[in-house]
Amino acid sequence: MLIAHGPSHDALVKSEIFRAMEEDAIARLEEITRCASEVQDAMISLMSEKRISVPELCTEVAASKGFSIIATANTRDRGVNDMSAALKRRFNMVVLPSPKQLETEIEIVSKRVGELASNLDLNAAVPAADAIEKVVELLNR
Repeated sequence: MLIAHGPSHDALVKSEIFRAMEEDAIARLEEITRCASEVQDAMISLMSEKRISVPELCTEVAASKGFSIIATANTRDRGVNDMSAALKRRFNMVVLPSPKQLETEIEIVSKRVGELASNLDLNAAVPAADAIEKVVELLNR
């Protein structure tokens, strides 16, 4: 479609982050330190402005209110591109120990979610145990 008709909304292939911005969702960025520095630089702008530009369509898309990004990085294997201080400031860094069993990791995450919910005085219920288990399993893939 792009080749036949040129840039258009119909030809746009939306990234996971783009879709999350539109859908009030959380985007997951795996191994951010393995992303090219240009991608990391774009993330700084995206997280600061909460907008993504599509220059070919002369448009910008603003993130919906619930949009957020969870990124992972292996601190032992620094990866190809260390995160800049500017990018690190845009994340709440949580360093998790490497548990040997999935059940232990689920316990750690459950405890930490409860603590954060209490400390931040969130107006939302703490996720159910099965939801936490699914997130932990997802992040272990």
